[in-house]
Amino acid sequence: MEPASYKILVIDISGHALLAVDGLSGEILAELPYDPDFTPTGIALTADYKKAYLPAVNQQSEQGGLWAVNLDALKIYRLPLELPPPARFILAPDDSKAYLVTPDSVFYQVNITSLEQNCWGQSAAKSLCSGLTAGPERIYSVWEHDAGGTLLVLDNQGIFQYDWNFPGTPTNIARDRHGRVYIPFTSNLFAGEGVIIIDETNSGQPYNIITTQCPLHKKNLKTYPCYVALSPDEETAYVVNEDSASVTVIDAAEKNIAGWIPVGRSISCLHILPSGKFALAASHMFGDLAMIDLVNGKLLSFTQTQRELSGYMAVVPAV
Repeated sequence: MEPASYKILVIDISGHALLAVDGLSGEILAELPYDPDFTPTGIALTADYKKAYLPAVNQQSEQGGLWAVNLDALKIYRLPLELPPPARFILAPDDSKAYLVTPDSVFYQVNITSLEQNCWGQSAAKSLCSGLTAGPERIYSVWEHDAGGTLLVLDNQGIFQYDWNFPGTPTNIARDRHGRVYIPFTSNLFAGEGVIIIDETNSGQPYNIITTQCPLHKKNLKTYPCYVALSPDEETAYVVNEDSASVTVIDAAEKNIAGWIPVGRSISCLHILPSGKFALAASHMFGDLAMIDLVNGKLLSFTQTQRELSGYMAVVPAV
């Protein structure tokens, strides 16, 4: 189905290992163990697909750790770095630095080469970071609080650029190379559900708000938009609706809905395969992976395994 070779990185929670899987055959190429006292909070790939980083937190000691994965040799090792607990973790576009936010909303910059940390300070009280992404010059974060959500933008030195308050509760954030920022949000007392698209290259039209509700579902059914995946050319955005088990397809350039994919089972994130025709989805609820046909808009299959797979995963194209 997918002619280009690729690997899948997925976390086996019960086995305390990062699995490297051949995408075409499904064969497990390596089981890369990490310290069982730690719980991974994400997977971050470098731009050249040569390395991956596995941030994790020790729930008992409330300490953080960072594992590096050599994707050519399929080896894993822990970096000699004592981190604060990483609730959110991303790499800078040049992979030289990482940015993380702790559960108590403290922002850090981490130099991957020198292993030095720089604390940038704490966000507003009673706010929770629900998403983090970075462009070449700016770091974008969204924060959940009682009044709704806030987009906070810093430069790559941690200097405040601007913020923007909006109704709705943000669940994540993504940015494409065209300067479009996507913020999926769920309902609260002030707003419904959908995705905000901010086009930083068009100051005359700063944002669009799109409702992600699929017309195939009941109008009173909550969708819980929680993740945005981008096609290889980044001209199509796919919004994962976890509660309604569907995907909203968005024409990124026109900023409108191009269609819906009724998956039929809850998924938590989506990763587009190299051809752009298929996607893999992970599920926090079911602990498995699902294959989705993006062209024909349907669920093809899902894994049946005794392993408990995390909702965090990554697709590594052949290089």
